[in-house]
Amino acid sequence: MNIRTIALLIALPFLATAQQPASAPPDFAKLAADVAAYESGGAMESVRLVETLVRETRTKPALKKDIEAALITVLSGKSTFEGKRFACQYLAAIGTEKSLPALAGLLKDKETVGIACLALGSFPMAKASDVLRDAVPALQGVARAQVIDTLGDRRDAASVKLLTDQTRDADPLIAQAAITALAKIGNEPARQAIAALRQEAKPALAAVLTTASFRIADHLAAAGDRKGAAAIYEQFCPPSQPLHFRRAALAGLMRLDKDGGQQRILDVLHGQDAALKPAAIAGIPALKSPRASDTFAAELPKLQADLQVLMIGALTARGDAAARRAISAQAENSNATVAVAAIQSLGSLGDASSVPVLIKVVEKREPAECASAALTSLQQLKGNAASDAILAAAKKASPDVRASLIDVLVGRMATKTIPFLLEQAAQDDAKVAAAAFKGLGRLAEPSQLDALVKLLVNLRQPSLEKDAAAAIVQVSRMVSDPAKQSDALLAAYPKTESVAPRCALLRVLGETAGPKALEVVMAAMKDRDENVRDAAVRALANWSDPSADKLLLEQSRAATNPTYQVLLLRGYIRLLGAPSKRTDEQKVQGYADALSLAKRPDEKRLVIAGLADMATPAALKLLAPMLDDSTLQAEAAVAAVKMARASAAADRAQAKAVVQKVLTITKDAELQKEARGLLARLK
Repeated sequence: MNIRTIALLIALPFLATAQQPASAPPDFAKLAADVAAYESGGAMESVRLVETLVRETRTKPALKKDIEAALITVLSGKSTFEGKRFACQYLAAIGTEKSLPALAGLLKDKETVGIACLALGSFPMAKASDVLRDAVPALQGVARAQVIDTLGDRRDAASVKLLTDQTRDADPLIAQAAITALAKIGNEPARQAIAALRQEAKPALAAVLTTASFRIADHLAAAGDRKGAAAIYEQFCPPSQPLHFRRAALAGLMRLDKDGGQQRILDVLHGQDAALKPAAIAGIPALKSPRASDTFAAELPKLQADLQVLMIGALTARGDAAARRAISAQAENSNATVAVAAIQSLGSLGDASSVPVLIKVVEKREPAECASAALTSLQQLKGNAASDAILAAAKKASPDVRASLIDVLVGRMATKTIPFLLEQAAQDDAKVAAAAFKGLGRLAEPSQLDALVKLLVNLRQPSLEKDAAAAIVQVSRMVSDPAKQSDALLAAYPKTESVAPRCALLRVLGETAGPKALEVVMAAMKDRDENVRDAAVRALANWSDPSADKLLLEQSRAATNPTYQVLLLRGYIRLLGAPSKRTDEQKVQGYADALSLAKRPDEKRLVIAGLADMATPAALKLLAPMLDDSTLQAEAAVAAVKMARASAAADRAQAKAVVQKVLTITKDAELQKEARGLLARLK
C-alpha cells in the first residue's frame, strides 16, 4: 500500500461525515486559521468544511487553488501538530508544486518529517523527489530513514545513486532503509547495488539484503522476466545458505516453472537434499496438472514416514479421486503415525467408498489410536450415501463394532437409522442395546414413543432400564403439551401386568409427570405389591412438576417409613428450588415447612442451599438459627454472608447482626475477610 493510498484512507472517516457546503463563498483565511488551531477532539466545523470543499474539487477544479493556498498557510505558520497533519493529508490529494516549499520545511523538523513524507510520497510531480533527496544529507537517524523510505515508495530511479551511498552509512537503520528502498525501485542499477552489497557479506545487513533480493525477484517474476527472477532465486539454493532462504527460493523457482514446479518437486524428492523435501511437498496442492495427484500418489509409498504424513496432507488439499485412492491405501500403514494421518484425511476427503476402508480399521481395533481416528472420520464423512453405507455395514458388524457404528450414525444425525435402532434396542447384547437407546433419545420423535415404551416394558436386561427411561424422557419432552408427555406411558401401564415393567413405567412417570400421571402414581402407592408401592414413592420423590410440591410435603409428613420420608422431603425441597410462580414469601414458608420435617443434617443443608439464592430478610431470618448448629455452621455461614449482602437494604440491622455472628463462628480466612468488608459497609 503506497503513501497516497494511506493518506486517503486516513482522510476517509472525515470524508464520510462531511457536511453539505455552505451556500456563501468560504472564508479561506478563517478556514486556515481554524485548521491551524485544530486539536484532536476539538471543534470540527472548519475541518469538515475543508473536507467537503476537497470533495467538490472533483466537479469544481478551480477550488483547488484556494484550498491549497489555505493549507500551505497552515504548514507555514505556528500551527498545531494535528492541524499540520490534517493539511498534509489533503495536500497529498490536491497539492501541486506550490506546496513543495512548505512541505520541504516540515522535513527539517524531526517532529513533522513523518507527516511531510506522508504527503510527498503520493505527489505526482517529479520535483517532490527532488525535495526529498535534497533533505537527506541534513537529516539523521529515524528522520533520514523516513525520507529514504519515501523515495523507495516513489520508486524514484534518480535516487539510486544517493540510496546506494546511504547503504554504507554507519547507522544500521539508515543502511537498511536504503537497501529496502532500492529493492522497491528495483531497476537494473538498484539490482546491481544490492548484488554488490551481498558480495560484501556484511552480517548486520544480511537479513535485509536477502529480503530485498527476494523482493526484486518477485517483481521481476511479476513483470514476466522469468530468467532474471530465477537467477536471483538460484543464488539462495546452495546448501551453504540458511534453510529458510533455500525453501523460499525453491518456492519462488516453482512459481516460475511452466509446469508449476511439478518436475522440480519430483527432482527434490528423488534427490539427497532432505531439508528441501518438506518445502517441495508444500508446493503440490497448487499444481494445475490434472494428473499431479496420480504422479505424487505413486511417490507416497517410497517416502520416509515423516514425509508420507506431509504428502498425505498435500494430497488431501488437492481433494480429488486420485488423492483419495492413494490415501485410502495408507489407512493400514504399519507406521501408526502415517496410518492415523491417512485415516484423519479420509474424514474430510472421503466419501461412501471410504466406509469399508475405515470400518476395516475399526474392526482391527489395534492400534487403538487408528480405530478411534477411523470412528471420528466415519462421523465426518459428507453425504447421505456415506450414512447409508455405514448403516449397511452396521447391520453386518460384530456386536462391539455395531455399537460403535451406532454411535457414529447417531453423531451423523442419520434419522433413517431409527428403525434399525429400535430393532437393536431389543437385542440381547447390552452394549449394542445401550447404544441404540442413547441414539433413540437423540434421533427418535414423539411418534416413536409407543415403540420406546414397549421396549421398556419388554426389557430383557434390567441393567438397561436407565438407558430406556432416559430415551423415553428425552423424546417425551418434545411433546409440546406438557400434560400429554406421559400419554404413551399411561396407555401402557394398565396393560402391563408384570411387576418389574410396571415399576419401570412408574419410575419414568416421575420425570414425564402430568396430572393423569400423578393420579396413577398416587394410586400405585396403595398397590398390594410392595415393589410397586416402592417404585411409586420413588417416582413421586423424583417428580419434575413443581405444582406437586405440596403433595410431596403432605406425603413426607404422613410417611411412616423413614426412608420414604427422607426421599419425599428431598423431592419437596428440590421442587421449591425449581422455577415456578411462587412468591418469595411462599418459598420461605416452604423452606420453613421443610425444616420442620428435616431430622438429618443432609436435608437441612439442602434447605440452606435453597435459601442462599434468596435475597429477603425473611429468608435470612429463617437461616440465622442454623448458625448455632455445629453440623451446619460451615454451609450456613457462607449462605448467610451471601444473603446478608443481598438483603441488607431491606433490613440493615438484621444483616449486620448475622454477619457479626458469622465472624464469631467461622475460621475460614476468605469468608472472614468478606464478612469484615460487608460489615464495614453496613456501619
